Amino acid sequence: MTLAQAYALSANVEHEPWRPDLDQKALEALARYLVRFTPTVALLTNDIAEPPGKSAPERIENQTLAVYLDLSGCEHLFGGLASMVRRIAESLHSLRIPATLAVAATPGAAFALTCMPPTKTQKTSTGVRTLIPKSPDAASAAPLLGLRLPQDMLESLHHLGLETIGQLQSLPRKTLPSRFGSALMIRLDQLSGQIPEPLIPLRGSVKLEERFDFDGSVADPQALELVFSDLLAKLLLGLERKAHGIRELVIRLDLAEMDKQDTKPHSLLTLSVSRPSRDTRALLGLYRCAYDQLLLDLQSQGTRPKRSKARSQFSLNFDAGFTSMTLSVIKSQPLPHQQLRVNESDKVVRQQAWQNTLDLIRTRLGESAIQQARLEESYLPEKAYKLMPAGLGEPANAEAMSATNRPLHLHSPPEEVKVMVAPSHDADGIPLSFSYQGELHRVQHAAGPERIAGQWWEGHQKTRDYFDVADNQGSRYWLFRVQETGKWYVHGEFE
Repeated sequence: MTLAQAYALSANVEHEPWRPDLDQKALEALARYLVRFTPTVALLTNDIAEPPGKSAPERIENQTLAVYLDLSGCEHLFGGLASMVRRIAESLHSLRIPATLAVAATPGAAFALTCMPPTKTQKTSTGVRTLIPKSPDAASAAPLLGLRLPQDMLESLHHLGLETIGQLQSLPRKTLPSRFGSALMIRLDQLSGQIPEPLIPLRGSVKLEERFDFDGSVADPQALELVFSDLLAKLLLGLERKAHGIRELVIRLDLAEMDKQDTKPHSLLTLSVSRPSRDTRALLGLYRCAYDQLLLDLQSQGTRPKRSKARSQFSLNFDAGFTSMTLSVIKSQPLPHQQLRVNESDKVVRQQAWQNTLDLIRTRLGESAIQQARLEESYLPEKAYKLMPAGLGEPANAEAMSATNRPLHLHSPPEEVKVMVAPSHDADGIPLSFSYQGELHRVQHAAGPERIAGQWWEGHQKTRDYFDVADNQGSRYWLFRVQETGKWYVHGEFE
């Protein structure tokens, strides 16, 4: 119901805003608490059940909170399976967390058992219900909600009169995919164990954040740089123990409060590097570049007084300085120690210097300041590459580049030209000459044709016949003829 409807029923109703992020945080904290029973503890992932088009709040709202524990090989440490489940139930009761514990051979079957309505014998005063079925087919009596299916699919199954998993399993298997898709078959196979559903255990939580509070307000850039270096050294020490390097670092600078309306003003600096790094000098250079850009942004946001001699908002904030600095590692990647080969150190130094230069340009001008082309799998030349920020992708494959003879320079879009062919009456003839940019080019050599068909989902009327031609002046061009229309185009020029 809405809040207005609740107020109509009770004027003194108590309400709190729903915070799904806090729910996920509390669930993760509970999962880390349960690691004392088994090292493999995972959170529920509902990747198949929710359509990809939904937003993040909708996915969280429809996701049932659950924790998976892999008890394999740990039962004897607690005196057997029943004793272990009882210990887990006692721990949840001591935390005042009502829950349902179900034990099954697969994660899908265990979750399906938790969706079964409680009976009179299973109701307990502790609020923790345990289910250890003796039959391996006990999950077939569970409702369809236990399959973790989308809401629209559950409604369709309900309209067909299906209520339990067993009723769904009794239907002919061949008729299910055509009507409900592959997601339903995957969930049924995960329930029976025909498709494995591996549990991804929680990673160890390591503090990747450092904070320093100033006694007063600091506006001196040199003092801020010293604090940044000290906090960065602490972060790099923790990352070195994990054999990780920084990929993205966020710096939060809390501005001094100037009035009561602006509570906790702050500025964020983001440092992104193309490769995992623990290079203090390179990160310090990125910080200086980002800090200079921050001062320019603060100055541009300030309101200049028209007739008053009062200082601008930027000058007030800048003179007041910053009260604290916080460094947070948002993204890190493994950076193991490598043994360099003989005469390989110069190459590595040059590569690192090039990457540091790219990082400085991106920090100053933005992520898309420098673009590089990445090869894509496509027969169409104009779609065989994709532009992306330089230094962030994998290097191009030289073998893939030399697999076909393609010009480095392509026209976008291709330019239409007039072409004479031989024989002249044949629509599939070889080009003899063509007019391009107001000049007549006589073809001395022509190789082809190479036929490239259009993509079927964009229409079949786009078949091209490509020719690699050289004119009398020694220039090479890439011509193609559209099979359906007979028109000729210049698509590229060879260097």
